Amino acid sequence: MFARPNKLESLVYNANTTPIVDQLGIPAWNGLTEHFYIIAPTSLRQFNPNSHLEITSEPFIFNDGTVGTKYLVVKHANEAKKWGGLQKDTEWQGRTYIYEKDGKHIEAHLAVYPSSAIDINFYENVVKTLQL
Repeated sequence: MFARPNKLESLVYNANTTPIVDQLGIPAWNGLTEHFYIIAPTSLRQFNPNSHLEITSEPFIFNDGTVGTKYLVVKHANEAKKWGGLQKDTEWQGRTYIYEKDGKHIEAHLAVYPSSAIDINFYENVVKTLQL
């Protein structure tokens, strides 16, 4: 499941089906974009909270009762240069949701700029439906 960079409206979602988990990877792009994807990453490509300067975390409960973790990463201009820079606003916000069960690991990534009118609750409701 993938919404193209800076085109979150490209996400196609059916509430009656489980979201598709990408096993092969996602397209690359330059700069901190607004995007959404769900992936089962290799151990080398897993989200690493230690690679971010400004990060917080909290428990995140999936619909099947699994308690995962939601990370909120904020990037400002100086740190954003490492990823190609900001495309607008003075900060970028990335949310990563970690779902782990039976030794399997799935990540959902949602990135937005504060000035965008993105319905974060909609995407979090999609993420909550993940299951293994």
